[in-house]
Amino acid sequence: MKKKNGGRLLLLLGVIAAGAVALSFTRVANAAINLQYRVCRFGIWKFNQNGKLVLRVRIKFTNNTNTALHLNKVDLSAYINSVYTTNQDGSVKVQNKGDFLASLEVDKLFIIEPNTSTEQDFFIEIKWEDLGKLLLFNVVDIINFIRNNNFRQMANALMQKPILIDGDVKAENMKFHITQVVQVSDDSNNS
Repeated sequence: MKKKNGGRLLLLLGVIAAGAVALSFTRVANAAINLQYRVCRFGIWKFNQNGKLVLRVRIKFTNNTNTALHLNKVDLSAYINSVYTTNQDGSVKVQNKGDFLASLEVDKLFIIEPNTSTEQDFFIEIKWEDLGKLLLFNVVDIINFIRNNNFRQMANALMQKPILIDGDVKAENMKFHITQVVQVSDDSNNS
């Protein structure tokens, strides 16, 4: 009789453990699904670092649940000269991504605590000559900008163009798509 009761106890404990694991997974999945994220800054960070323009991408993550979330990956691309429409709800419908500007791929794990918002900075680099071509400057102008260490005109032209951000954010190994249009800011004097 004791052997039979011991088996039932083990079965009951196994069912309870499986239920706890399922409940935990459900809470984490629900938190990941409700994660809010948006690019809040896309700015010029440093004008000339080894012949490149350094851009800072700041993403705000908001976790309105009682469960901590692990962010696994950020994989975004930025485009200029895009064709898109903005719907009444603020979502963006892309007809043509335009010209590839830069990409950001980070497999940096960090935690978004429960009931908090956190901003995370990421940095990307663009060669000045590549940027000049994308902004449709002629070769002579680009060479003169670089030779004279005068990048302000190209930077100002970039700040006049809307930037399409398209890619994925991965939290708790679930992938979420982001499509957003931002303006380039001049963050070169700010931290």
